[in-house]
Amino acid sequence: MHIENLILFNKIIEEKSISKVAGKTHISQPALSQQIHKLEDSVNVKLLERSNKGIEMTEAGQVVYKYSKQIQGIYETMIEELNQLSTGNQMVRIAAAPIVGSYAIPCCLYKATKKFVDFTFDLKTLFCSDVERQVSQGQADFGFTIGKAENSELYSKLIFTDSLHLVGGKGYSGKPRIEIEELKQLPLINLTENFRTTQLLLHYIKKFNMTEKDLKILYKADSVESVKASVLTGHGMAFLPYIAMKKELYQKQLRLIEIEDFNLRYEVYMVYKIHY
Repeated sequence: MHIENLILFNKIIEEKSISKVAGKTHISQPALSQQIHKLEDSVNVKLLERSNKGIEMTEAGQVVYKYSKQIQGIYETMIEELNQLSTGNQMVRIAAAPIVGSYAIPCCLYKATKKFVDFTFDLKTLFCSDVERQVSQGQADFGFTIGKAENSELYSKLIFTDSLHLVGGKGYSGKPRIEIEELKQLPLINLTENFRTTQLLLHYIKKFNMTEKDLKILYKADSVESVKASVLTGHGMAFLPYIAMKKELYQKQLRLIEIEDFNLRYEVYMVYKIHY
């Protein structure tokens, strides 16, 4: 998947016309259509349909558009920061929360290496508190955290929002929608408390007069992929960020379990040092 194709896809959605985007970007219509076909092939779903109203998104296209705008936002913000750095061969050090560093930034970095050939990029995935510490101490040029930086020396710029969802494996045979009290009976696999999403989850359930002790947690893991693998093999259910499992949802390997009155969203910020 190439960022150029995602950006062209976004432009087509916003203009509701392939011909208009082709004219503005000086790309022929057949070439532009081919770029969109490549994007569809990369995600294995149809994204656009023609109607008497012009170009419209499929249901899958709506999901891709949501996240392609987020990826474009990260990419453009990163390019903006890089343009402010002095020219010359240098290392750009990026620290990111695991969810962001694993599922949102890599494709942006690939594009950045093509545009800024004189730069070397180093991406580290760290917990949010460590991201702030590295940026504050100059060990990273900028970082990505879940939630605004707590350190007053750092500036936070909102990049995108995501949501946390309860999911089961494809063999899950329970109800697709449950009440919050039923959550107490489900076997759960959690991320450790070092993850900001886990902290947010435990804080969120307090509004339902619940604590971690009320949950039936089988065990905890220190990576999203470990938790996801456990759910895929049918060991239990888990709360996972949507951005980390959209592929498995497309392929119907995971099933969303809706919880009544449950809507946990979180924000991802780019953080960097304020220079006076």
